[in-house]
Amino acid sequence: MYNSYYPSIVVSYEVSPEHLNKTIFVKMVKYFKDTRVKCKHTKDSEELIIPGVPNKISAEALKIVINSIYGKFGSELFFLYDRIAQLKVTINGQLMTMTLVEELELNGIHVISANTDGIIIKLPKNKMEIFNDITKRWNETNKMGADSEDYKAYYARDVNNYFAVWEDEEIDAKGSLDTKQYIKDLKKGYDMPIVALAVFNYLYHHIPVMETLRNHKDILNFCKTQNVGKQFNVVYFTVVDGVKQKIYSQRHVRFYVSTSGIVLNKEHNVTKQLSRLASGLPVQVLNSLDDKPIELRNINYKYYYDEAYKIINPIKLGISPNQKANTRNGSISGKSLIKKYSHQYQTLFDNEQEE
Repeated sequence: MYNSYYPSIVVSYEVSPEHLNKTIFVKMVKYFKDTRVKCKHTKDSEELIIPGVPNKISAEALKIVINSIYGKFGSELFFLYDRIAQLKVTINGQLMTMTLVEELELNGIHVISANTDGIIIKLPKNKMEIFNDITKRWNETNKMGADSEDYKAYYARDVNNYFAVWEDEEIDAKGSLDTKQYIKDLKKGYDMPIVALAVFNYLYHHIPVMETLRNHKDILNFCKTQNVGKQFNVVYFTVVDGVKQKIYSQRHVRFYVSTSGIVLNKEHNVTKQLSRLASGLPVQVLNSLDDKPIELRNINYKYYYDEAYKIINPIKLGISPNQKANTRNGSISGKSLIKKYSHQYQTLFDNEQEE
């Protein structure tokens, strides 16, 4: 696990935009990086690194700050713009990661995934000394700081969509498998957290997906939000006294998929072209929360069940949905393979040893 990988490269190799004072810039990045690492590894019960702010929130906020500093190296409209500085960070970072991956693989330590957050490996117990030697030399040679922690369980659809469970049952998640993704990335909006919860319960606790869906009582976790651009309106159609009418909704709309309701559309202001939302299925708009019992909301449980299995199937089958078809060797696309073999990892008898 890297400790703020790109910011660490900036600090260790003193990478700075040419037009700025290198010493001051590097010291500033180092302060943000070190504070973020300290927040990440300190429990609130021990100390609040930034007074009044939980350490996890501080760590997430500082992560955005220091990563955006690097990101602005490539922004022509920002005062940190320096393409050479950006390339120094990215190219060297990628090459250093690949040298580590290569040495681990050559020594029989399989790398499951790798990105700028870190490397996930499957470490046999008899390879522990080799692993420690490789990582120690890598840290020293590359002037970097990286440590390791053990996962109790790790499930991933790809490098950006996963959840991991630490030995103390704390959960680390990202992307479509993160029930709190809407908090971490406000740009992505609110996207039915119940699906991520159902996937987690199925993979980790072996609870059937439909059981999680049926037993859940918070309607907000079934909701999606749709934030359309200013060039669009959100509309739906209804019939009043036998006449079809077009109703304009607010552009930022929250809804859940139901067995009855309206079909939401995105309408272009100029062309008037319509695009259906939620795959054209009926939805119930819920911009204002009410106290109606969830049993009376006519939730389309099959929709949420299918959405959960869009995540579960690639993981259980070990097939990437991004795999391309190849006419030369007769192979078919990952999406077609997943559709063909969907649910075919289920066993006839209970298997308590299933991982």
